[in-house]
Amino acid sequence: MDRLEGRLQHYDWGSRDALAHLRGASPSGLPEAELWFGAHPTAPAMIDRGDGRCLDEVVAVGVVFVGVTIDIVHGQIVQLFIHGVTVITAAQRIA
Repeated sequence: MDRLEGRLQHYDWGSRDALAHLRGASPSGLPEAELWFGAHPTAPAMIDRGDGRCLDEVVAVGVVFVGVTIDIVHGQIVQLFIHGVTVITAAQRIA
């Protein structure tokens, strides 16, 4: 199983310590609104395979279908996983 490192998204409405606490890290001092564990092109999660690749590069070799990646080799499904988990913390009302 690969370890994913989520990407922080800083928006004014984000909490200044909730995601840091969740990650076991020191608060950055910036509002941390979202932690993305997905393959979004603007902030793909890093995947720990020792080669510095992002999740979007890894899933690009498979077939993407509604947030699910399916790797097919010789007509057989060899891997199926959902990509696109986001953890959201808000310090104030968003909408």
